[in-house]
Order: sequence, then structure tokens, then C-alpha cells
Amino acid sequence: MRSQQSHSRNNEQKQNASPRELIISESDKIARAQILSLLENTGSLATLLEDPTPKYDRLADVLGLRIIEKRNLYEDDTNLYFCDKHAFTSLGYDVPWEMIGGDTMALLRNAGFSLSNTPVEPGGIVYGNYRGEVFSGVHVGIVRGDKIESKFSYGHIIEHDTNLIFPRWGTHLIYFHK
Repeated sequence: MRSQQSHSRNNEQKQNASPRELIISESDKIARAQILSLLENTGSLATLLEDPTPKYDRLADVLGLRIIEKRNLYEDDTNLYFCDKHAFTSLGYDVPWEMIGGDTMALLRNAGFSLSNTPVEPGGIVYGNYRGEVFSGVHVGIVRGDKIESKFSYGHIIEHDTNLIFPRWGTHLIYFHK
């Protein structure tokens, strides 16, 4: 009986999960500043990621990034193969929206996903911002142990730390799974 009550309480907590604030350490803030500075100097992330010079390798080493799969940037842009399509299809799910944004939590719940404040495998993560009372997703990734697998826009597929993200991806995150 006690086990059933505990299980029921855990399910209730998962359903009531809400996006938590992204905690960024001082070293992560410095790393994010380095990313932004490098992007300003190279013009764009796409340019940086397809650049055959060692610039990206040096940045990856400093930031702890790893390219998992190199993608054809122009083909992915044409086919609209972005972060959400990569994450959901890799996890074996249909993408629950036409375009990321809007009331992301409602869209995920309506598609049968459970939400959590802690990572669950197999599962994903949504980074985003609050617009008033509504959490609006900006970026989707896949939970892979203590790392996140992300498709950087129409760029390559990268492994990175949970907190090492572009500022435009948001200030909050929520995990999802089925």
C-alpha cells in the first residue's frame, strides 16, 4: 500500500512539473560569452560549424562540445530538419507542433508526454522562456546521460552540457518523456 501511495505521489509530482530556471555557473557564463564572441567574429554558427579550419575544434575543446554527426547544412534548411524534428524523431515520436513556440507545456501534455524537472531517459529537454504565464519553447534536445544531444539550428548534431546553451535558447528548461 505504501508503495502505491509513493508511486501515485511521484506521478502527481511529474504532472505538476514546471520549467525550472536554468542555473548558469560563472564558468558557463564565460563559455557562453566566448561562443557569442566567436560567432560575432565568424558571422554565423553555420559558417563556424562548416569551417574546415581548426577554429571550431579549438572552441569545442574549450567548451566541452563534441560533434556527433556532421550534417549537410543547406539540405537540412531546405527540408526544415531542425532541433525539434531531430529530437522527436530520434526518440521515436511525432513532432507535436508545426513550429516550436506557443504553449509548449500544453502541446507536450496534449501529445501524451509527461513533464519532469529532472532528466529521464529516454527523453528530451526543452529550453525556452516565459511569455507572461506561458512557457514557450525555443530549443529541443535529447537527454543522453549527463549530456544533451542537440541539433544546432540547421547545423551539425552536437553533444553539450545541459547548461551550455546559447542565450537565445532561453532561461528555463523542462524535461519530457513518455
